[in-house]
Amino acid sequence: MTLGDHANLIEIEHEGRRHVIAGGPWRAQHDAERRNARLKKAEAELIRLSAVERKTPNAQKIASQVGRTLQRHCAHKYFHYEVNPTGKLLWSRKEEVIEAEQKTDGWYLLQTSLSKEKATSEQVLKHYKNLLEVEEAFCQLKSYMEVRPIFHYRPDRVRNHVRICFLAYWITARLRQEWKQCGYNGQPVDLLRQLQGIKVGYISVKGKTLRCLMTDVPENLNAILTQIKALALFTKPPAWTNK
Repeated sequence: MTLGDHANLIEIEHEGRRHVIAGGPWRAQHDAERRNARLKKAEAELIRLSAVERKTPNAQKIASQVGRTLQRHCAHKYFHYEVNPTGKLLWSRKEEVIEAEQKTDGWYLLQTSLSKEKATSEQVLKHYKNLLEVEEAFCQLKSYMEVRPIFHYRPDRVRNHVRICFLAYWITARLRQEWKQCGYNGQPVDLLRQLQGIKVGYISVKGKTLRCLMTDVPENLNAILTQIKALALFTKPPAWTNK
């Protein structure tokens, strides 16, 4: 994971605690895109809710529904809203909150209990990045690699299930490292999901194989596969498929 941090870190002490301020263009873009996505989804829901025709509008219930909707989209802090006695939903953006948040885009604060002798500012930032990678690993294990839920009951099968999932993660981490050396900074999981649609099949008549067919590689993947030196694997089926 690349944060694109500024070369110069800012270190401060506050109330006897050591803090390191870091950030950068990548993080600023990420923060802005995340906020804009939340605003867009929340506004679409507010427009939908305000257009609903209700026979017996209840202002309290409508306001409660709006509040839950904004909370679900993590956008409650960005909007003023009220429901008038006739049940009409009125809302507007909190422009001052959005502008204040824009000023801090790209920056984040790290707090550490380590002294300067034990860890420099750069080492504190490195520890933070390593923590993010660990959290990402557990996220992938629980979602894409489906460590949970476990549908086994015998202890040996549960252990083997977890072993296979961690082996899959190790392969993913190894691919990320090797592909990064080729200049590709994307996530292997995302690319592998796209590659799942590529299949090898056979046309057989009366038990005799007449032809081997392979799904066409989407054009947008050719550049990536060339970059990671894997395009040759898709130009023709590998030899083991004919066995």
